[in-house]
Amino acid sequence: MTSFGEDGKIQIKNSKQNSRLIKTAAVLAIVVLIGFAARNHFKSDASATRTKMQQPAPSVILYTVSEKDLSPSRSFIGKVEAIQIVSLKPQVSGEIKNVSFREGSFVKTGQSLFTIDSSRYQATADLRKAELQQAEATLAKSEKYLERVKAADKRSISASDMDTAESAFLQAKASVSQAKAVLKLAEIDLAHTRITSPITGRIGAAAFTRGNYVTPASETLATIVQMDPIRVSFALPDKDYLNQLEQFRKNGPVYRTTLVLSNGRELDVQGERDYESNRVDERTGTMEMAIRLPNPEGILIPGSMVRIGT
Repeated sequence: MTSFGEDGKIQIKNSKQNSRLIKTAAVLAIVVLIGFAARNHFKSDASATRTKMQQPAPSVILYTVSEKDLSPSRSFIGKVEAIQIVSLKPQVSGEIKNVSFREGSFVKTGQSLFTIDSSRYQATADLRKAELQQAEATLAKSEKYLERVKAADKRSISASDMDTAESAFLQAKASVSQAKAVLKLAEIDLAHTRITSPITGRIGAAAFTRGNYVTPASETLATIVQMDPIRVSFALPDKDYLNQLEQFRKNGPVYRTTLVLSNGRELDVQGERDYESNRVDERTGTMEMAIRLPNPEGILIPGSMVRIGT
């Protein structure tokens, strides 16, 4: 029930009835809000369900598990070295008659490389041979004379005759030995007119060609470098060197390693213990050592640098 007060404002008389109306309105408002919330929730669940149905099935990635040594590996810079290098030099003087190899090719032991004019040395050898024959003839004559003197009657042969015969025999014998030695020298000079390869390897450029006159004082004719096997030297810290010695004691002189060439190519090789220095470098604390490796294809070139693993 309402009424107007003295100040002209409306006043509500029945407060209990008014309170019930307010509570009823609040309940209706809550019901409406719950309804909206439930509706939105159902829409959200339906939308999520449709989204999940539209998504593709998850992919599965398979990994292969393998065993691997996780111990730290070390590598060092190594230098490729030839085990044998031969510089060919003339031993006699003369004109080069023939060069019988292709520069940069592989040559074998005993292969003929240079030929020097041998006519003069052949004549000298023939002369020495004749001198030997003459000395041998003189020896045979003196030997027979000595035998006759010894067989003669002692009364007809003086002591002086015996001494002369024996002296002539000994001189003739010495002449034969001398002639043989001189002939041997002549034959050596004759053999030096044909220069052959003392090793198997790759030969470089020829410093002299056909028609050039050379002497023992001339420069190197050509150089031969052994390519197979070959050696790789490197400096190993003293601690690693001691560990490597232990491996040698267990496995023998075998050295298994990986070489990385200058172009990045990796070679898994099995080498052999070849050389170690007799002391540790005090400045670096390293020991110089070398391993011998097979090199049939000539991939490892003397003078090149490689990375060697331990």
